[in-house]
Amino acid sequence: MADKVFVSPGVYTSERDLSFVTRQVGVTTLGVVGETTQGPAFQPIFVSNYDEFKSFFGGLNATKFKNTGVPKYELPYVAKSYLSQSNQLFVTRVLGLSGYDSGFSWGITLEGALDSESVVETGNYPDNTSLITFTASTAGTITNLVSSEPIIQTLWDNGLLVDELSFLPTSTIGATADIGPIYDKVGSTYVGASFDLYVDSIGQDGLGNTTGNTTGSTIEYSGTPYSDVENKIVALLRSRGSYDSNEILNFEISDTNNLYFDTNVNDASSDPKGNFSLKGISDVYGSFDYSLSFNPSNKNYITRVLGKKVQDGKTSVFVEEIFENMLQDYIAENKVRGININTLTPYLKNFSDYKQEYKPAVTPWIVSELRGSNLIKLFRLWTISDGNSANKQFKISITNINLNTKEFDVQIRAYGDTDAKPVILEAFSKCSMDPSSINYICKKIGTLGGEFVSKSKYVLLEIDEESNSFDAFPSGFLGFPVRDYQVNSNNVLTPSIEYKNTYGTFENKRKFYLGLSNTKGIDQDFFDYKGQPSDPNLFEYDGTTKGFHMDIDANGATINDVPTDLVVGNAEFRSESGVQGTDYEKIYSRKFTFAPYGGFDGWDEYRESRTNTDSYIINGRKGTEGN
Repeated sequence: MADKVFVSPGVYTSERDLSFVTRQVGVTTLGVVGETTQGPAFQPIFVSNYDEFKSFFGGLNATKFKNTGVPKYELPYVAKSYLSQSNQLFVTRVLGLSGYDSGFSWGITLEGALDSESVVETGNYPDNTSLITFTASTAGTITNLVSSEPIIQTLWDNGLLVDELSFLPTSTIGATADIGPIYDKVGSTYVGASFDLYVDSIGQDGLGNTTGNTTGSTIEYSGTPYSDVENKIVALLRSRGSYDSNEILNFEISDTNNLYFDTNVNDASSDPKGNFSLKGISDVYGSFDYSLSFNPSNKNYITRVLGKKVQDGKTSVFVEEIFENMLQDYIAENKVRGININTLTPYLKNFSDYKQEYKPAVTPWIVSELRGSNLIKLFRLWTISDGNSANKQFKISITNINLNTKEFDVQIRAYGDTDAKPVILEAFSKCSMDPSSINYICKKIGTLGGEFVSKSKYVLLEIDEESNSFDAFPSGFLGFPVRDYQVNSNNVLTPSIEYKNTYGTFENKRKFYLGLSNTKGIDQDFFDYKGQPSDPNLFEYDGTTKGFHMDIDANGATINDVPTDLVVGNAEFRSESGVQGTDYEKIYSRKFTFAPYGGFDGWDEYRESRTNTDSYIINGRKGTEGN
């Protein structure tokens, strides 16, 4: 490839001497235009073999449009066949310019488990008489319970105490049991009780049933769910739709009330991996009832049933976003009680504006080491590839940060690799933020505006021109843009990215990276394009996830007087002397990973064919129809 000078994201110029072509008898140079799975859009790229084609534009893909069966990606097949006979091919990738307007969406939220640190004692009833009266059809099987304490009755009403009491030897006066505390969630509060029971009397009711009563003491408790989990979005569902002959986009669910949980199927309310039922009315298919779960091992796992794309199946809704790794981490930490099956949060047209042309992806801003109580922005990286695929083509690691020389390495890694076995697509060693250095990062990689020629196949650098960063070194990154999921003060929490922020005691630090890590799991949906905010003054959503920083004291540090919200490491990260005896002592442990976000294809996802025929031109038959 010739050196390329990039003018703006996805726009660049290059020069190539093609005079040799005319001197080679019988050699043909072909130009092809069409769709590929990745690569820069609307820029003719010269390739000389199929491996080079794949590195820029991806491989073969047999995807077809729903219903019509028209292939989406014919160009790679043409390119492969041609390059088996020739070594001169110009490829121009096409992406969309219109985007689309999407339909209603619905959020599924979590119920937090009891936060043990929130528990307080709300009542103490020693030496209660006639605490419990019971009836048992057979010894050990309780069929009727009556309590003098309302909080205990609440627990019994939901069946929580019956199993606990069933072991009581109902035929033995003087039997004792120490039970609890046992909790039930009532609204947004946990109520519970613990008690000592003493079987005071045993009798018969004339029907062969054992009856009796107990005395004892009771303590009541109250607590709250984990505040960072309660009512947090775990998945966002979206209505499918299609165009009619008049170019009107009709959505399969045209009323937000036509999608709801079946509360009679409530396994997931107390088990986040349990089954739940999603019911509704489709304008196309009529009534439906989908049996779903958040258990990836089950055949009714939510994305297996509903799919993840507009044209991914025949259900009336699909999963636009799912934060599976976040959920699995909460489950492992015992912080989630279940899925909130009482409320499916409707979003009307809140997140519907995808009417944008194609875009490249960009990383969050990389920030400096802590300077007093401040951080400074250093740089961010734009993808050369455009479109959705740019969000998951690769990730980026900053490694080997030398706190004396302030040099560091930049690794472009395969998105799906592991920390233990990283696949390095490209690397730039001993980079510096000092413009006077031969290792200045802009010289190493190339810049967005073309001041420094591109040296990378994958990324271009954007420096924060307002920061005096010549003596800084990268130590973390800011958060990713995220939607505001609140509607009508419903207190729905935005999802959380799970970062690895410390090394385990016995972990081989060479095989782990901080920041984004496959050992914590990466929810790729954080990085996909989220549409245009309703506020016309905003380029992207102004809410962000937490960012990441190596320094234990960095959270809350300011950038231009604005406090940061960061997940931080477990030691200071400012100087060589300061990291001695910490996890950062060895240079190979000073590394973190991040990813690009926001790439967009610009196609109308609801269409079953492309609008590139004559009927769609401005004066064409379909060009004046619809919206």
